[in-house]
Amino acid sequence: MTILRTNSEGLIPQEQSQEIVQSVVKGSAVMSLSRLEEMTTSKKTISVAEGVTAFYADEAEAIGVANDAKFRPVELQAKKLAVIVPFSNEFLGESIVDVVAELQTQIIEQFHRKFDAEALAGTVYAKNLMGVINASGNKVAEGATAGQALYEDVSDVMALVEDGGYDVNGFITHFGFKNRIRKMKDSNGNAMYLPKGVAGEQDEFYSQPIGYSFGVDKATTQLVTGDFSHSVVGIQGEMRFKLLDQATVGGINLAEKDMSALRVILPVAYVITKDDAFAALTPKAQA
Repeated sequence: MTILRTNSEGLIPQEQSQEIVQSVVKGSAVMSLSRLEEMTTSKKTISVAEGVTAFYADEAEAIGVANDAKFRPVELQAKKLAVIVPFSNEFLGESIVDVVAELQTQIIEQFHRKFDAEALAGTVYAKNLMGVINASGNKVAEGATAGQALYEDVSDVMALVEDGGYDVNGFITHFGFKNRIRKMKDSNGNAMYLPKGVAGEQDEFYSQPIGYSFGVDKATTQLVTGDFSHSVVGIQGEMRFKLLDQATVGGINLAEKDMSALRVILPVAYVITKDDAFAALTPKAQA
């Protein structure tokens, strides 16, 4: 058993790491919708197919290949997603398994909150969802079409994705928009929202999964949608920990308070493979 007093840094046991990663994926609106790639090192190259076409062929006839068919390499580069959680020194005699279990809820929450913030509108990764949406202009302002209901505004946002040849397969919104989605009905009075009510399953909107995230800036964005098969998350499964006992964390001087802190690192990569596969509903334009 790994004891923190004698082993202040190392790898979190695999089974516990997997449990944390699975919970982070479920808690992250972006990860839960995106294509997931397992990474064994900090870099991984994936191929994105372009111009691939199906053909009919008679018996013994050569199958055609599109002249412009190609596979574009895209590199996943893992970045260190880290969280530091202070705790009382009474845990110092326990195993890393026990300490991580005690702090696991905080670790998971901080990981998925930070990742969503970066994937939606951050600076850590080369591209983020709102960055490509702003660049493409795939945005509809709520109320831009006079007399149109909110569900129709959302349909117009979906149409921007569909016009590019993609199919909408998910939504992300902020918690402040959740009540409006729950109440949204079509012209026949049918609810647009379907709560799953089952642990591990996502609610549905327009018959597609919807995730809620603190990473959505409600001042600029109401809802993000798109084809999330072009949103790729790479997770390098090795999670490392380090015990801190002399640092100042969040304004807390650990030595003075007779406390320690656990730093946990989860390497995560993020790429967007098709910039025009996403669109957003923005708040009403200010008069």
